[in-house]
Amino acid sequence: NQRRVVIFGWSDIGCSALQKLTDFDATGLEVVAYFSDEDLGGGDVPRLGGVDDAPAFVERARIDQVWLAIPFSQAGELERILAMFKHSMVDLRLVPDLYGFRLLNHSTSVVAGLPVVNLSMSPMDGLNRLVKALEDKVLAAVILLATSPLLLLIAIGVKVSSPGPILY
Repeated sequence: NQRRVVIFGWSDIGCSALQKLTDFDATGLEVVAYFSDEDLGGGDVPRLGGVDDAPAFVERARIDQVWLAIPFSQAGELERILAMFKHSMVDLRLVPDLYGFRLLNHSTSVVAGLPVVNLSMSPMDGLNRLVKALEDKVLAAVILLATSPLLLLIAIGVKVSSPGPILY
């Protein structure tokens, strides 16, 4: 059940996709080659030219999937690549450049049949949110009770040392 893959890669996102796909044999994906305008350091995976050289190779080598590792700055290139493969039966996959952003708690999901990239999601939902709110209030009350003797001594010290009120 092995799938033959070609990567179209640019800069860091291309290097990352190439490295991760070649490092994990259990995926059932065999990276045959990559096409890029720059050398991504593919190790055993050969660079076979630029993007324009790919369609003929993909058809000739019976490639199953083409992975597009494109940074957001090259998004205009995506339409041109899609047009190159509009008559091909190869599966096209996009590797979004999420690593170009510093994201917290990002993930992907499907909502109403639409693929969605969650750029920042709170892990607090449902029961977790209620437990967290309760924990915050209990902890605040315990800290207030623990510090109240010290606060009382400070208030007495302020009243004794100055003629005005304790609080402004």
